Amino acid sequence: MRSSEVLSDLGLVLFPVPQQVRQNAGKGITRPLGLHVDSPSPFVKAAAVLQRWLKKHGFQIEQGLPVIWKQDAHLKPESFELSISQEGVHIHAGDERGALYATTALCQIIEQTPADLPAIEITDAPDLCFRCAYIDLRTQKFTIGKLKEIISRLAYYRYNAVVVEYESTFPHDVEPLRDTEGHYSLDEIRALEEWANAHCIEYVPLQQTMGHLEYILHHPTHHALCETGEAGQIFIDEICPLNPEALPFVLDLLDAVMAAHSGRYVHVGGDEVWHLASCPRCQMAAKTRGKAHLYTAFMQQVLQHVIDAGRIPIYWADVLAKFPQALAELPQQAIPAEWYYGAKVGPSAKWVQHLRQQGLRVMTASSVHCGLPEVYGLDVERRLLNIQYMSRMTWEEGAEGSLITNWNTIGRFMLRRQDVNVTKEGYDPRLRIEPLGRRAHADITWPLLVWGAECLWNARQPHVQVFKEGIGQNLFGLADNETAAFFDAYALLDGFVERHEPSHLLQSFEQAVSRLEGMHPRRNLAIWERIGLSARLGQHNARRMMLEAGPSGRRDELAPQRAQLVQAMRRLYGQDMFPSEVEAEIKVRFPATISTDKETIK
Repeated sequence: MRSSEVLSDLGLVLFPVPQQVRQNAGKGITRPLGLHVDSPSPFVKAAAVLQRWLKKHGFQIEQGLPVIWKQDAHLKPESFELSISQEGVHIHAGDERGALYATTALCQIIEQTPADLPAIEITDAPDLCFRCAYIDLRTQKFTIGKLKEIISRLAYYRYNAVVVEYESTFPHDVEPLRDTEGHYSLDEIRALEEWANAHCIEYVPLQQTMGHLEYILHHPTHHALCETGEAGQIFIDEICPLNPEALPFVLDLLDAVMAAHSGRYVHVGGDEVWHLASCPRCQMAAKTRGKAHLYTAFMQQVLQHVIDAGRIPIYWADVLAKFPQALAELPQQAIPAEWYYGAKVGPSAKWVQHLRQQGLRVMTASSVHCGLPEVYGLDVERRLLNIQYMSRMTWEEGAEGSLITNWNTIGRFMLRRQDVNVTKEGYDPRLRIEPLGRRAHADITWPLLVWGAECLWNARQPHVQVFKEGIGQNLFGLADNETAAFFDAYALLDGFVERHEPSHLLQSFEQAVSRLEGMHPRRNLAIWERIGLSARLGQHNARRMMLEAGPSGRRDELAPQRAQLVQAMRRLYGQDMFPSEVEAEIKVRFPATISTDKETIK
């Protein structure tokens, strides 16, 4: 009998789905539940997480049946055996992470079992050793409390690493970031890394080093560092690799980030350098030594700098895919990460094969949120296929593991020289850089992040039908008659305006709103509310598009709903996002002037 079927008979949906589950004869643990949790070495972290979880949910932690821990040298890293019986809870694990994952499986069982806990045995182990999520702070800048909540939930679903792209939220001592609001303090960053370590999560900071530097390079102080075009364009998203001041500038950024973190890995970006060899100096060098050498000569020094600091660098592998012959110019210790976000089988497998044949450790990356500006929703079915394909391919090719990215903006900008008012006093504030597109609140991706956890743990054969039918119960505590319908409603949040007519969008979002409003979640209510708000925002946008195509006099029909949505955004986004970010999120969705009795938003 399959593990998912055993769990289903018990009314349970666990993610990731365990490899082996056996229901035993006899009794489990009767309610009211009390567990006596010690903190035996070497499982101090797992015991602490269990204590916090039980206390948060109102259970006794100093009396009741014992939780008995045992380290088993025969178990592989991160694997575990969990047994629940009338004598208590027995957790055997190969290491601290295995003990933690047994703990989170126990928590999911407790959460979904209102009556006595069943007598059950679970044996489990992961297919991939590096299971990483991604926190993008380029626009949706969350409070430290929110980031800790995200990390805790990632651990709950057995992610063991997280890449954090700070961008302007890191307190770099450079213009225009110096003395500005909106960044975290070094103490806050260190506390966040400590929180991740306490949950057995490898904390990986990302500092861009060649492209995607517009958040710094748009300031006139740094325009001389930018790659330029033949017509005098300043490509503010990309640094010129032959500028003698470029490398020291980038290494200073890296040193500041490494000084604030203690983990093994540092991600140095290196992707999407669209303007490589655009300036006259780089064009001349490309003619003599090749375009690829411009990239590898610069990145080799970046990667070696990280290695010399005692860290392991990770870099995006998309640029080198165009110049595979140049791969030998980069340090062997560095880890390339191949990203691919398509729904169908793509070129990634062959490229990963090639990288592995060179003796490299390799990572891959899929995504829960990417592509065109998904301001109102997600491309759910496409994301399911992408994550499943990349996870399976990662396992088949023997790669290190995979990242599940979660982009909240496109993040690419360009200013032309004639558009920039450069003066000794600074730059024209009217040319303030804004993201090309902000996407829906990151919380709406949690169902897909759970799917990512399932695919990374069970890369060989993830349980897609179990996920679709059970994610509503697992994440939100929906009843049996609602959980199967949740995924269908969630999949209606397709926010790709370019792909659908307004009438189709309106129909989809209206159905999503109607179905979600008829359900009764019992946990993770903030996430649920943000999914519902995203549906209502998409519904409003589709109505606006249809009205704009008709007589102008009908546009004011949406004013009452608009005011309600703005109020809801301020309440739900304001709970965990920087105030300036909340207003920017509102502005993206309501770009025109909005007048109500109480406020005007421009």
